Amino acid sequence: MVAGAVDFVLDSQLPDGTFERGWTVSESSAIQRVLDALHVVRPVDPAVADRITEATRRAVDRLATTQHADGGWGQQAGSRSDVLSTAQALPILARPGERSDAARGLAYLVAHQEDDGGFVAPPDQVGPRPLPFDFPVLTDIHTLTALNRTRDLLDAARPRAVRRGSTNGSDWSALAAGLKGVLLRLEQAAYEQARLLVNQRFDGIRPQAIAYPAAVEDVVECVNFARQRRIPLTLRSGGHSYAGYSTGVGLVLDVSSLNSAVVGAGRAEFGAGVKGMQAHLALAAAGAGLPLGRCPTIGLAGVTLGGGLSAFTRAWGLACDHLRSVEIVTADNYPRLQRVKAAYDPGRLLDFPQAIVPT
Repeated sequence: MVAGAVDFVLDSQLPDGTFERGWTVSESSAIQRVLDALHVVRPVDPAVADRITEATRRAVDRLATTQHADGGWGQQAGSRSDVLSTAQALPILARPGERSDAARGLAYLVAHQEDDGGFVAPPDQVGPRPLPFDFPVLTDIHTLTALNRTRDLLDAARPRAVRRGSTNGSDWSALAAGLKGVLLRLEQAAYEQARLLVNQRFDGIRPQAIAYPAAVEDVVECVNFARQRRIPLTLRSGGHSYAGYSTGVGLVLDVSSLNSAVVGAGRAEFGAGVKGMQAHLALAAAGAGLPLGRCPTIGLAGVTLGGGLSAFTRAWGLACDHLRSVEIVTADNYPRLQRVKAAYDPGRLLDFPQAIVPT
């Protein structure tokens, strides 16, 4: 099935490097969707792999040659630059293309942010349709995705005096020495597997280091390290973030080892690294239940901070509805633990004694 789909997509590439567009006007929109799909394919046949490589090269060349002098892209080669088309082209060009071209596209996006913080662009659709297809929020979503996938370019554009992410090997060695847990660097064998998320779309992101705290004190140490050296800090519990927020180019703080689970007396206390299956088994053993996500490997801290949809949501609501208290590590002035309690007591309650949320 996958092989047939790959052949169909590759056969749809046009001589100019774009792809057949059945419902979208924008060339960059079709290129982004196709290359993102091909990027997750792991072909066994070398000939198919070569075809994917060649299709990618032709598509990237098309984007490189149709970029306008202002750094943006239009829906088609002769169209005026717009934010949505630029946001769809930028992540593709930043991955295999010339970084100078990607940097110019990034500058275009930043320069076209509205006063209210949003972004606007003409609708991208082929009509007529039974219903209008114009959702302005799509421009914001694609722009935020583009900014997220080119964060290293944002850091490179900062003045050297305040550039984020600049540290040396001795700094990392000092952090490792101060931790009870583990710190993985790029040169270590376990790093390659540890950096990967559930979603292969973000396989190209390479953190400078990944920390696995053995205690909350390790989290305080990592937050303090990142704050003092202006290293981008990313939190990871289960690694399921659809938008890739579970990884980054600086220090990734993986709290999966903080996985204590205590259920009883009408309350459940979970560490920030507890996964869905572990939580449900602990709850079931006590004859209890909570709406804690829909996947056995999803991290409870992340899913609760995002609201917490569940198969039980219609009956029990969201995970966040049952959150009584949380211990957080704050990064203002000096990292410290702070316990925050809800102002209400809904009955079925959930505690995160080790939930880590730098602010």
